[in-house]
Amino acid sequence: MFKGSSVLNLAILIFCAVIFLFSVRTFALELSEPQTLKEPIIVKKWRVIGPFPMGVREAGTDPLAYFDAPKFENALLQGSFPSYLVPGAEARFTYAFSDDNGTVNVNFPDIPENNWELIKDEWGFAGTLYTGYAYGAFVIEGDKPICALIDLQGAGSFMLGKDTLSLEGVPWPGDSYGHNIWKQPVILEPGRHLVRVGFTYRGAFTFRLLPVDEPLLVIYNDITAPDIVRGEKPVKINIGVPLVNCTQHWVQLERVRIQGPSIFKAVNFESFPIAPFSVQKIVAELGLDPQADTEKLTENTLEITIQLEHTLGKSLIKIPLRIREPSQSRKEVYISKIDGSVQYYALLPPANLSSNKKYGLILSLHGAGVEAEGQIDNYQPKDWAYVVAATNRRRFGFDWQDWGRLDTLQVLEEVQKRYPIDENRIHLTGHSMGGHGTWYLGFTYPDKWATIAPSAGWTNFPLYVPTFLRRNLTLGAPQANLIWELALREDNTLALVENALNLPVYALEGGADDNVPPQQPRMIVELLRRYNYNVTYDEIRGKGHWWDDTPDLPGTDCVDGFGFNKFWLENKREPLPKRVIFRTHNLSINNSAYWIRILNPIRAYRDVRVEAEVVGRRALKIETTNVLALSLHLPEALIGGIKVIPESAVLEPSAISLTINGQSMKLKPDGDDDYYLICDSRGKWREANLDEVVVNFSKKHGLRYGPWKQAFMRPFLIVYGTKGTEEDTFWNLQLARFYAHSWWYRANGYSAIIADTSMTADVAENYNLILLGSSKTNHYTETIAQYLPIELMDDGVRVKVVSKQQGDYRDIVIPGRNLTVKYVYPNPMCPDNLILLQAGQNIEAFKRLFGFIEIYSGAGFPDWAIFGDDTKLLGLAGVEAMGFFNLEWEIDLGDNITYFREGVIRVHP
Repeated sequence: MFKGSSVLNLAILIFCAVIFLFSVRTFALELSEPQTLKEPIIVKKWRVIGPFPMGVREAGTDPLAYFDAPKFENALLQGSFPSYLVPGAEARFTYAFSDDNGTVNVNFPDIPENNWELIKDEWGFAGTLYTGYAYGAFVIEGDKPICALIDLQGAGSFMLGKDTLSLEGVPWPGDSYGHNIWKQPVILEPGRHLVRVGFTYRGAFTFRLLPVDEPLLVIYNDITAPDIVRGEKPVKINIGVPLVNCTQHWVQLERVRIQGPSIFKAVNFESFPIAPFSVQKIVAELGLDPQADTEKLTENTLEITIQLEHTLGKSLIKIPLRIREPSQSRKEVYISKIDGSVQYYALLPPANLSSNKKYGLILSLHGAGVEAEGQIDNYQPKDWAYVVAATNRRRFGFDWQDWGRLDTLQVLEEVQKRYPIDENRIHLTGHSMGGHGTWYLGFTYPDKWATIAPSAGWTNFPLYVPTFLRRNLTLGAPQANLIWELALREDNTLALVENALNLPVYALEGGADDNVPPQQPRMIVELLRRYNYNVTYDEIRGKGHWWDDTPDLPGTDCVDGFGFNKFWLENKREPLPKRVIFRTHNLSINNSAYWIRILNPIRAYRDVRVEAEVVGRRALKIETTNVLALSLHLPEALIGGIKVIPESAVLEPSAISLTINGQSMKLKPDGDDDYYLICDSRGKWREANLDEVVVNFSKKHGLRYGPWKQAFMRPFLIVYGTKGTEEDTFWNLQLARFYAHSWWYRANGYSAIIADTSMTADVAENYNLILLGSSKTNHYTETIAQYLPIELMDDGVRVKVVSKQQGDYRDIVIPGRNLTVKYVYPNPMCPDNLILLQAGQNIEAFKRLFGFIEIYSGAGFPDWAIFGDDTKLLGLAGVEAMGFFNLEWEIDLGDNITYFREGVIRVHP
């Protein structure tokens, strides 16, 4: 996976062997090798309960929950459940039936159509979002267990139960977007089985049981591979191949061979073992024969045949690669810095390409549901620029934030390495979700772009699909909601508008767009105009979300029309503007703009702002907010050089006059263009050296900042505990499988699962750890427990806190016997890396973690949280405590970034 690391390779070999010898025998899987299902099974009749309201992007809630927790343990014995979407505020079970393909269309006959219209008129689209459950049954004939594939399309998860179904069954993932790429392997014992499917406002899903063709399945329609360009000779190509282990054994890949064609001579791969009933997308690196002549390839497709040898036998994989002409668009791949996976972007080369000139770059971001290779074909070739479409990891991806943001930056880096790009003519553009990404990435990294040109771009999450019906907002304490809002602050595009001081903007919108209504881009344009910034706004009356008035000409008007092309040609980046404004909420996302870099904030999770201006020759004025240390890059081209003097004179640049926050000082030139400034506790600034201002590695910084999701922003391993009972181990492994699926399905990513017994120092040095299990159920958690700030006990949770205002350290104990903890923290054994620890006092508490998978954008999760049963009713409003660590990775009671629920605290000396 990560080439060239002998230490890592050795570590992989060691714990691969250990894992493979570890036999997973649990209370649910103590079976001999099963046979496969013979014929597909369709569940014809379903009992349906719903609709229940849902808060946008809200996690952890259960619509069947009551404040009296035992009441909802078996939904089928409960005749009705409260729901304000239903007349009478009570939802009752009804029936729904599937067609011959297993598709179920859910409707609610007791709800008049005008009821939905009344809700929509008052609350809009967000008010009509709902969820519900469908219960069905099927029978497995015979007297032996069988293996089957559960094909669930259009729903995110299902549960299986035997004879009676508890709501606390085992959750398995479905194919929520209906991409038809995922089918979950399961083992089923003979007899009657019950199934529960959770569906959403789409009101339809497909559920089938299918035979298993191979013990190790290849997901062919999710292979990530590049195109071959006729006449070009790549040294190697990387291919991502998703494999599904359909057995109850760990699978180890042993060898990969190329069977053809002859132009490829070798294949390398590195992979962890694949856990039972889980997916892993391996990386295969193919070497190209240097004597191969791709000019002679006559077909439009080249098929590669690879043979995998593994502990279950052998598998043949046939991978088609497109053959493209040099002038055509093509897919290119790269190895992600996030997780070592294979990702792709699409590229359209310039017309009349010349080898001795530099070109501009149009970096285009696609909309939701669109592939990068489809996006690129909406552009005409330019004689002055490459056009590149990034991926956002998946068609829906992450709204170009979080992991989509990181991949976009890497695509930019990869293209600049491979092609002659003029760094002052890089233009960012995109449509719909990609239009939002253009606003967001443009304002977050204003110095990277010559221009930004969003088309139909929405603003931010709470305004595009309003979040006001989330239970934490309607029922939560103000301080709890402040924590959530602080977590979302980094996503607020509107708060970053002033960063566009030196960034020309062209925005296009259809006046009749019912997908991204015109008020969305208008809000940002209005702010830009109030700042008196350089913005051009074209709102085309009568046009919808997507249009092309000149279909006979290359290029689609709503992304590549005349207005865009004129704007791109007229503008170049100014790399050293005289005045800079930069605001950010999270320095780990970006800490610099043009010639300013913020090195340390004063307080975490507060906005950081710098306004700097060259006010005369060798004279600067700077105003800062929440800045402890910063650096200035001041070349002569920016601040003004020395006047013309006789050749015999000694060139000694004069000092630079600086006024910072009203304080005057002189910066002494020392032959370097970089200057460092630091502020003391009294607010007085002074010049410093690099050692004084460099970030202390015990503090928050860069890829060690938080919140939860940041543990997935560099290579990570999922480490499940084996120290507890068989049932503990089963649930730890089940959550590990759920995480691995979520990362592959949402992020097109590579993730590996290992046992706690396989952890070594070398592994900890190379990976963040998604650590599942407490010190009682996970060996590695036990190893580091004494260094951790939150301790799970039998009768509560102990939290180590500090009150900087009072100058003391103490423990707070939250009492309880059914609590769950989750937090991100530097690994005490390797502080450069993070752990994301997740544990419960018991199995029921541990199961809550399935509702808090943070691999999506706009999650709004903190650094740490402690929660119980009330989260099922109240979401983040029901937590016992939560917040952010301060810059020293402490829980600080005096910094307004910590929340404890009223009445749950008793203080120990």
